[in-house]
Amino acid sequence: MKYFLILSFLVLTNCNKVIKKDNVQVLRHEDQLKVVDFETAQMAKDTMLCTAYLSSSISANPALFCALSEKALFFSIESFLNDRGFLLVQQHGYNYNFQALCQFNHHCIIGMMERLKTIHNFDMKFHDALKIAGLNLCDPFQRDSFVIEKILVNSNEAALDLLFISNFLKLQPSDKSFETALKTIVALADEKVLLQFLSKSGYAAFNPHTDQYKEFHPEKLAHLSPEVVEAILKKANL
Repeated sequence: MKYFLILSFLVLTNCNKVIKKDNVQVLRHEDQLKVVDFETAQMAKDTMLCTAYLSSSISANPALFCALSEKALFFSIESFLNDRGFLLVQQHGYNYNFQALCQFNHHCIIGMMERLKTIHNFDMKFHDALKIAGLNLCDPFQRDSFVIEKILVNSNEAALDLLFISNFLKLQPSDKSFETALKTIVALADEKVLLQFLSKSGYAAFNPHTDQYKEFHPEKLAHLSPEVVEAILKKANL
């Protein structure tokens, strides 16, 4: 299993390079023109046309979608996700349908997330919602690719993601999308990530003098299913 994950990571890294190379400069000429037209539509505040460009490329041409995402303004992303049924605009803030994007390519989810981080004063909850959507992609390969490329690149950040999802499940224990997100990360996370999560959650305290974990508090994860807790402890070698 370990060698399969390493091989998968190498393949995914290569695929990621291919997608990233397909920016405006190296896209086909006809696609470069579409990017120019998309920017023109944004300048004209033509929300309907911007949404149409993003919608037409999401499945047929992920590289073009990523190039469009790099240029997208907030209103374009918001309108597109609203049109796809993911973003449910309410009087105060948003609600989300995490299953609405389940057929997406993982690069497309990551592209939108990266673009949102560059937009001033956007709602971080929006970014986190896309992360949960990525962890609920229907295609197992796309879902695992998202975890490897977006979640597990930093062990501390991955542990914080697990903590965020775990804390949400304390409030909404029946939320299937967050439950799936947690299981998806745990399935691919290594011992280091899971030990950091257990420490951050208060489940286990680390003693730097003995280089061991002690003072276990099982009640800190009592809101999770016994099967999930067992999987976490097994992979953490506790």
